Amino acid sequence: MTTNEVDIRTLRSAYDSRDDFRHLFDYFAGRQKNSKETKVDRILEIGGRRVVRRVAVEFFRLLESAGCGKFIAGRLGRASRFSWAVSLSSVGKAASGHTEFVEDIIPEDDADESVEAPDFAPKGPSLRLHRYHLRPDLELTIGLPTDLTVLEANRLAEMVKTLPFSGSRTFEDDQPEARS
Repeated sequence: MTTNEVDIRTLRSAYDSRDDFRHLFDYFAGRQKNSKETKVDRILEIGGRRVVRRVAVEFFRLLESAGCGKFIAGRLGRASRFSWAVSLSSVGKAASGHTEFVEDIIPEDDADESVEAPDFAPKGPSLRLHRYHLRPDLELTIGLPTDLTVLEANRLAEMVKTLPFSGSRTFEDDQPEARS
């Protein structure tokens, strides 16, 4: 059992009333490992579905009001994040009605979320997760094979060049042939 004071009625009400929150609760319920913190950017695209940043922040503020932890707004280059006081997977299970209580975090159960392979990780070659700060407020995580070859790295780089859609400046604007 547990000694925490999580408001399960608030969690279940949010689960039942909002599809976007239901999606997030279900994601957490399916997690195998817990974390001390979850960055807002980490849940913006999970389970093949995009989550609007405003919704993610609103979700974490709801969790804070229900006693699951504390939402920390990003400042001075630090990412906005949620600091868990209880087991995140247990929160998802309680919200969906699969359990009647929320478990505390067990110290040895706690794991850094950057170590866990993403849901979309393919089976096969072992992957190493690489974190890259694309912008001051945006960190990306990508899993690449531990035996990545130069040819594969070049192919990936060429694919990334095709990604910009619009904006005042794009990758193409910075190419020497584009300045003629």
